[in-house]
Amino acid sequence: EFSLLSVLSATSIYGTNINSSNNSSIASDVYMPDASILGLVNGANEYEVTFVPRRNNANVSVNGVRIVLGGLLNLGLNIKVFEAYYKVDNLNPTCANEIVDVLSGARGNGLDLLTATIGVNNPRNFMDADPNSFTNMFVGVGVAGDSYLAPVFYASSVGTDIIEIELQNPNGILSLGVLNGLSYRRFNGDSPVENLKTVDLNLIGLTLLSGPGNRQILRIDDPVTASWDKIEFRLGGLVNVLGNLNVYKIERKPKVSLMQIDPENYSVCRETTIQLNQGYCTDYKWYSTPTGTSGELSNT
Repeated sequence: EFSLLSVLSATSIYGTNINSSNNSSIASDVYMPDASILGLVNGANEYEVTFVPRRNNANVSVNGVRIVLGGLLNLGLNIKVFEAYYKVDNLNPTCANEIVDVLSGARGNGLDLLTATIGVNNPRNFMDADPNSFTNMFVGVGVAGDSYLAPVFYASSVGTDIIEIELQNPNGILSLGVLNGLSYRRFNGDSPVENLKTVDLNLIGLTLLSGPGNRQILRIDDPVTASWDKIEFRLGGLVNVLGNLNVYKIERKPKVSLMQIDPENYSVCRETTIQLNQGYCTDYKWYSTPTGTSGELSNT
C-alpha cells in the first residue's frame, strides 16, 4: 500500500537467494514498477506487483524477494508490504479460501484528486463471515475519477462462471440509471481478459435481484473467452450519480448446464446418463424435491 505515486516509482524489487546460513544475496535483475501506467491518484492505494525474476546466474535459484525504497530526494516516503508469494502448478488443489486478497484505491483519469473525495472504506469487510459487514466505495459528486475494488481469487475461473455481488445504496434504492456509475472488468493476473464494461441492466446477462433486507444482488452472467482470477469493480466517472455503494458480498458461481438438453424442460430417468459441465471446485447434488435439503440423493 502506498500514499504517493512517487513511492511506487521509487521502489526497486529484486529476486534473492537465501542460503542455509540465512544469508541473502541478489539473484536477479532489478524490476521497477511504473506507476504512471496505472492511472492511480495520490492516496491510499493497494497494488499487486507481479514480476518474473530474470536470474543473473543460471546456477543460483531465486527463493526470496528484496524490496528497496529510495530516491534522489528524501521525502520521508513509506510503503506497506502485506505479503509476497509465488505460484506453481498444483495437481491437488484445495477449494478453500475462495478470495485470498483484495486490492482497492482510486484512479483519477489523469487528474490529482483529494483522497477525501474518492476511495474505499474497510476494503476487506465484504470478505468476512459477518452478513452485516460491508465495504463502502465512494466518489464525490462531480469528481472525474473512480474508486476501485478488486478481489483476487484462489484459483482461476472458467469463462462462463457467474459473479454475484450483494449491494446497497445507502442513499436510496438501486436502479438502472443509478447503476450506470458502476463498471467491471476481469483479469488473468495483471492482464485484462475483457474491456471495461459499464453495468447496463438492458444488456443480456446482467440482472438485479432482491437481496436480504434493503439490499440487492447484481448477477453478472456475462461469459468471456479466457479464464480469470480477479475482477475489478469501479465506481465513478463523469456520469456517476451514485456517490456511495455498500458491498456486502462478492461470490463467483459455476454456470450449470445439461449438455444437449433443454434446461427448461427435461426428464431424468433411472439409469440415464447425463453429461454435466464439471468445473474446477464444483460439486453437483441431486434432490428428489424442488426446494429444501431433505431430498438429497446419492450421486450414483
